[in-house]
Amino acid sequence: MNGLVGADLRHRTGVFVGTFVAVGFGAALFSLCAALFTSAIILNGESSEDYVGPIAVFATMGAISVFASLFVVASTVALSVEQRRADMALLRSVGATPRQVRRLVIREMGVVSLVATVIGTLAALPVADAMAGVFAGIDDMPSEFEYRRHILPVGVSLAATWLVAVLAAVSSARAAGAASPAEAMTGSDGAPRRLGITRWVIGSIFTAGGLALIIVSATTNDDPGLAIGYVFMASATALIGVSMLGPVVVRPTARLVSLPFRATTTGSIAAMNAVADARRTAATAGPVALMMAINVGMVQATVAANDMGTEGSQMWSLWIMIAISVGFAAIAVVNTTAMTIVRRRTELASLRLAGATPAQTRRSSQTEAVIAALTGSAIGVVIATAACWAFAVATGVSLIGMFEPALIGGLAGFAMVLAAGSAHVAARRAIGDPTLLVEVE
Repeated sequence: MNGLVGADLRHRTGVFVGTFVAVGFGAALFSLCAALFTSAIILNGESSEDYVGPIAVFATMGAISVFASLFVVASTVALSVEQRRADMALLRSVGATPRQVRRLVIREMGVVSLVATVIGTLAALPVADAMAGVFAGIDDMPSEFEYRRHILPVGVSLAATWLVAVLAAVSSARAAGAASPAEAMTGSDGAPRRLGITRWVIGSIFTAGGLALIIVSATTNDDPGLAIGYVFMASATALIGVSMLGPVVVRPTARLVSLPFRATTTGSIAAMNAVADARRTAATAGPVALMMAINVGMVQATVAANDMGTEGSQMWSLWIMIAISVGFAAIAVVNTTAMTIVRRRTELASLRLAGATPAQTRRSSQTEAVIAALTGSAIGVVIATAACWAFAVATGVSLIGMFEPALIGGLAGFAMVLAAGSAHVAARRAIGDPTLLVEVE
């Protein structure tokens, strides 16, 4: 088994690039936030200056950034394992047992995730030093703030990121081990089209938890500062629930947002693909929904709190948080879009053999990616709006007055451009010679 793992990692490096990138950047983001938070706590015990405010700021930034990183890491690892189902079916056809397949998947992902986590965590340390210098120049921060090296944030980020990646691999390995040997013979995708009972239960619990947090925030809390925290907690909890329910939520949303694209043949094909394979659409929609729900909800609530004269709602920390989370979400969108298209070489080649030109094939992939980005944007805005409604009820502000159309439009447009651009590049490389990719009977 170890020999097969080593051979796979040496000779099929490209298969693991997407996972490596997601886990590496996730570990770096986790380590960066943990390092700054730990530095503020250490300095608070040594300095005469007050670090309570910076500790709260870094705690908020860290919670949001860590949630974003772990969310993307888990979803990307799961996508990577799911897209290798055909490989697992081939192993089953030559005699591998389901248990052996599961062990192979977990070991491979464990090794890749460990290397990526170490590199990402260590790479974040000089960045933390540089960012500490930037923070020290901000008026609301103590002038003596600096990065203090400590083993705790390094160890925590290493362990947490690797553990999340491995747990995602363990969960996905169960489905990989269930691959039928017949799938390797027929070339069919035997991945389950219905959600398993586990995902239904977990998704329903977290979705209900998000709704409960929204109701509790609206009825029991009138402090703007605490209400902002409820916006994040409700959005994060609902996002976990929606991601677990995946296709159940994505399919009807994609069907709705794809209506304007059905006027052309290329758009109609893309829309049908986006709706038919909701799991694939969810892979791109997930990071976009994360970016929209967290950023839109937090910005609108924080701006409203500042308008009410609430102290401690530092906009500079919010914009830094947005820059970090948007940057990471952008990496995730590009990564997942490229992963899904590269694994569809045979499908794209089939379009070529059916008479589609290379340009039409690329446009179809781009349009499908744009639909996925719009789907994620719509889901994210709905979650953010629900969380902001609770904030508005609790604090007495106008929900309509909280809306930031420029922010929503800008983030959605950014996601669509990223998805379309990465789809164009990936499809262009994936098309190749269709006669080499499709068996013609």
